[in-house]
Amino acid sequence: MAASPTAHTLAWPLTCVQAAWRTQAGWIAALVGLAFAWTLSWIAGNYFEHSQPVQTQVRSVTVLDVPPGSIERSLRIEIQSPPAPNCVRISQQLLYQFSNGSHIFYPLGSALNGGGFNRSWRSDRPLSFVLILSVPSGTPPGEYMFVHRSIYTCSYLGGFVERRIVFEAPQVPVLVGG
Repeated sequence: MAASPTAHTLAWPLTCVQAAWRTQAGWIAALVGLAFAWTLSWIAGNYFEHSQPVQTQVRSVTVLDVPPGSIERSLRIEIQSPPAPNCVRISQQLLYQFSNGSHIFYPLGSALNGGGFNRSWRSDRPLSFVLILSVPSGTPPGEYMFVHRSIYTCSYLGGFVERRIVFEAPQVPVLVGG
């Protein structure tokens, strides 16, 4: 009784590997294949390491003057961000304070942006932009640190390879109220 063509097609790669392994060149081929895979992995890792977006920089954080009769305060933040044509960036801005032995965070805003939304967009210049964020009304006056955090999701090779990069800009001191 003859074997079905489907069984032959499915077993073909395994049969080839077994045949190559039985020869004296099988060990050599395995070592060459391992060295090739390691080299390719190293080159890809090196490429991804050098092609990741440059770090976002917080240029300045200033507390805007409060109009008379208003209790809402706002922050004006100037940020410079690298172009990231293959990446989508999720960013979060918050105020941070260490008080009475505990960490207190006041979220200000978040954004989802990046060149990954528009594949035709290409730029080599850093992008500068200004954020105006409202400080929550329950935030007590005092010294805080402004924190900008980002998570980049970058796609390479047509989306076949994906890499996530977590980044936090250096904290900037801010005096709110008082």
